[in-house]
Amino acid sequence: MKTQKLFAAIGIGIFLFFFSVAAAIGVTKKDSSDTDKDRQESFEERLNAVEIELKEIQENNRFCSIIGAYTIINESVTKPTKDNVAALVSICDCWYPDIIMAQYQLESACGTSSVAKRNNNLFGMRKAFTRKSVRCRTFDKAGYAVYNNWQLSVIDRIFWEEHEFHNIKPTREEYLAKIKRIYAEDTEYISKIKRIAESYKDYFGIE
Repeated sequence: MKTQKLFAAIGIGIFLFFFSVAAAIGVTKKDSSDTDKDRQESFEERLNAVEIELKEIQENNRFCSIIGAYTIINESVTKPTKDNVAALVSICDCWYPDIIMAQYQLESACGTSSVAKRNNNLFGMRKAFTRKSVRCRTFDKAGYAVYNNWQLSVIDRIFWEEHEFHNIKPTREEYLAKIKRIYAEDTEYISKIKRIAESYKDYFGIE
């Protein structure tokens, strides 16, 4: 089942990637002063760039799965409610989805905090210096990352955990210890995370 989801996500992600590039190439009107040669060279340069990007994406199935999941969920939901966020997290094949949901609740007050509303940022994410990220290039005055939509903040949170653990799944306790070191300002933070996460175990089929 997970394999089917993965390939479906990969297919949709690749299709939409090509579609967006084709639209960017085809919709933009060239200035009348451009020569046919210039247009042809420009098209070939963009096509080469697309082929390089596609190859990189195909070499990382997990990346494809997450982007594919985003494209699926993005078409049907608009608000970062518990149900909508859980639906996206459930098809992203992340390590501890119940903990991610618990953080979503604490960090964004279920999508109602000022940072969540203003920046589409559900996890208090900040600038990424050494990892892949799907954030915008801008930040607010407090240094919080800005996203085009809330779904991308969920995906960026998953990219963050992959980077922090070098793509090797940690134990649950190791995972919580990392979150405590980086996120916890409240001494009860991890206790709250555990309590909220418990309520999502049935949803994600966690024993």
